[in-house]
Amino acid sequence: MRAQVKADQAFLLDLQQRCGSMDKQFVDRSKVRNKDTNALNEALKILTGDVSQKLMRKSTGFLQVRPAPMA
Repeated sequence: MRAQVKADQAFLLDLQQRCGSMDKQFVDRSKVRNKDTNALNEALKILTGDVSQKLMRKSTGFLQVRPAPMA
């Protein structure tokens, strides 16, 4: 009976340590994911902003649609 209690206690301790480690890893991954999401949102704001739209309209007028004929 005591051997089973010791085994159960050892299992519980190991489980608590692993879960604590996994919880910390999850928090760390969530922070990184939130930073990435914020950076993407900021990039989208810049790319879809009025200044960027005006620059894109000006620059796409010089886009080559088909290759130049070979001489």
